[in-house]
Amino acid sequence: MKTLFSQDQPITQDRTLGILLIFIIGALSFVPYAEAQDYEVVESLFSGDVTQGVDVNPVTNLIYVAALGDNSVYVIDGETNTVITTVPVGVWPRGVAVDIDTNRIFVGNSQSASVSVIDGSSNIVIDTIPVGSGPTEGMKLNPKTGRLYVTNFNDNTVSVIDITTNTVVDTIPVGSHPAGVAINTNSNVIYISNIFEDTVSVIDGNTSTVKDTIKVGFWPAIPDYNPVTNRLYLPIRFDGVWVFDGTTNSVIDTIPAGGPMAVTVDASRNHIYIVNREDMTVSVVDGASNIVVDTVPVGPEPPGGIEVNPITNRIYVTHQGEDTLSVIASVVREVGIDIKPGNKQNIINPRAKGSIWVAILSDTDPESPFDPSSQVDIPTVEFGPDGAKANRHKVKDINKDGLGDLLLRFKIPETGISCGDTEATLTGYTFDGQSFAGTDSIKTVGCKPKKCHKNKHHKKHYDDDDHDNDKKHNGKHNRKKYHDRDHDDDHKKH
Repeated sequence: MKTLFSQDQPITQDRTLGILLIFIIGALSFVPYAEAQDYEVVESLFSGDVTQGVDVNPVTNLIYVAALGDNSVYVIDGETNTVITTVPVGVWPRGVAVDIDTNRIFVGNSQSASVSVIDGSSNIVIDTIPVGSGPTEGMKLNPKTGRLYVTNFNDNTVSVIDITTNTVVDTIPVGSHPAGVAINTNSNVIYISNIFEDTVSVIDGNTSTVKDTIKVGFWPAIPDYNPVTNRLYLPIRFDGVWVFDGTTNSVIDTIPAGGPMAVTVDASRNHIYIVNREDMTVSVVDGASNIVVDTVPVGPEPPGGIEVNPITNRIYVTHQGEDTLSVIASVVREVGIDIKPGNKQNIINPRAKGSIWVAILSDTDPESPFDPSSQVDIPTVEFGPDGAKANRHKVKDINKDGLGDLLLRFKIPETGISCGDTEATLTGYTFDGQSFAGTDSIKTVGCKPKKCHKNKHHKKHYDDDDHDNDKKHNGKHNRKKYHDRDHDDDHKKH
């Protein structure tokens, strides 16, 4: 079986995947968003003794958790939420950073004063890099330059590692007890939060020198940066999350939070996730308004590290006290669908080679409105047991509520619908990552062996294809009304 990364793959200067991910995130960030969805903890699993930092490889959908208590990294399958292996590293691992281009995982070992390099294909440590004293959770990679920045808590420095050679190329003096790193990949500017000095060191990545020091509030913790909106998010332990303009490095807003300790940004949705140690919650923030749109309880022990997979829209939170990893996901929204609009029995011939239309219906509920014509991300929609993808779409007001309903066409052989099935389900995501699902009843026909003229007659009536052989069976409710015409309204949002 072919894999994306081979074990003996050489490390090169090619930063294609990392840069491509940034580009995709930037492109997605300018789609119109619906209101943010609800989130909840969907899984809580043991992930090592005294869990610390966490990072995600969105390409492989693997999650890496540093377990300080047993000097290892736990590798978790994001699809099944199960631990697939553990990797022994140095003493007291705390920080984790993933490079998706080389499928390498970098782990900062606080008591070993080193960074372990794990090959993601074999889950074996292939190198160990000496750094300063007490590397913390503050580790961040600039995917454009291939430079890894490691905060050394005890000697007030930042180690700059060239990951093509796994060597420290610079050591930068910063403020007292640096703990967090955020990177503006557009301008190659690195922000270091200095906990005991209440400052942020601003580093020019091109020269590896501190070009500015910003005085902030008490106990600045683990920040993150949104390269699309050019905003820095800095948690201040007892004063919320400060929002900085990345051009002027000035504070433009403050987000209320309950003892924030870490922030992670999902630039593809312009969402900011805040770990609140005092409240034992995670705040979900709309980056356009800097308003908290949801609060997710993650107790009973205080949360620590946090990371998000921008592809699956799952958030991962570590807990030191209970040695677990909380998996947060959006709640699935139930939506109305209408299989074969106009056909009350929703008759389908599973053996037909043609296509079928399914409508995703709008909802005018004032507390939870739903406009599928503008909210649904069509490429994510799947229909039937085999997850057929739509090959055409249009907008019609099927349920007559004044909003456009989204009609999608699927090839019947790709749906996986079988003889005897009584219902079929459609799933998908909105542009802001809200998962949804809808189910409608069906009646299968044309399943008996062909042995007489009567079967041919049934096939003529019930086979679904582009010529719509249901026309004679269903009267006025046929292709003429619901199938494509050149002047049908397109799903303009796409």
